[in-house]
Amino acid sequence: MRYRTALLACLLSLFLTRIAYGTVLFSSNYGTLISAAAACTNHTLLITGSLPVGGTTTVPAGCELNFDQTGQLIGAGPVTINGAISSSSHRIFNLRSGAITLSALSATAADVRWWGAACDGTDDSALVTAAVASLPSTGGNLRLCEGMKFGSITITKPVWVEVPMGTITISDTITLSNHSGGGWWGHGKIGSTLLWGGGTSHYMFHTQDWRDGYMGHLRLRSTAAGGDLRVALAHESVTGGITPGKRYFEHLQIDGTSGYLQKAVMYFAAQNSDCTASETPYVCCTGSGTGTCTG
Repeated sequence: MRYRTALLACLLSLFLTRIAYGTVLFSSNYGTLISAAAACTNHTLLITGSLPVGGTTTVPAGCELNFDQTGQLIGAGPVTINGAISSSSHRIFNLRSGAITLSALSATAADVRWWGAACDGTDDSALVTAAVASLPSTGGNLRLCEGMKFGSITITKPVWVEVPMGTITISDTITLSNHSGGGWWGHGKIGSTLLWGGGTSHYMFHTQDWRDGYMGHLRLRSTAAGGDLRVALAHESVTGGITPGKRYFEHLQIDGTSGYLQKAVMYFAAQNSDCTASETPYVCCTGSGTGTCTG
């Protein structure tokens, strides 16, 4: 009975896939992704094993790429994927050259492990950078993995970063700059920890001209090796080029060896000396011209 139920569920899933994306094509019937993409209009391409790209390739919007546990793209790109992607958390992009570019449809649930993130304390900064760069200007969703380590990342588009339960090590500053929307969110009330290991001279997070963003359900914690934890969660450009919008912070715990919240300010008048002259941990400064700070 259990086998019959599982079989029926599998058949139903395949039936629904065929309704949404037409027939299922098998990568084993094609020599390269280029030739498979040419045939994949309103279909699902099931990728098993290593499929060479074959050069510059665009996968049409009506083609879903479905990777099994062994499926991956290899060889030389670049590759633009306009259709949906279905895959577990394993490496599916293993190109020796050429970048991956995702569309709004394929960037709904990108995973750093698709680019080969080890999630074992190895420095995955280059892979996280590649994952962020692949997302469209409209942003997308990016899942991190427990145990990973990265740093020196700049995000300039509305990316929603999912931090899993457990601990991730941040080795250098994460900059959120010049965009509106997106954010960082963890699991549980405070079940996700970002551990700082970048020394005393840099910030873990530095936000500059970031509007209408969100950060929550996270613990930001320092180590003895990392030194004091410095976080600038709402700092604006000293040029005063924009009017900042709201940011939303909830269930956010910030620990450090001393002075654990520094320069977390939001202000409209960029040259307001009461906001900029010190590292006093203001939560909000109105910048009204009077130097009145609240919080």
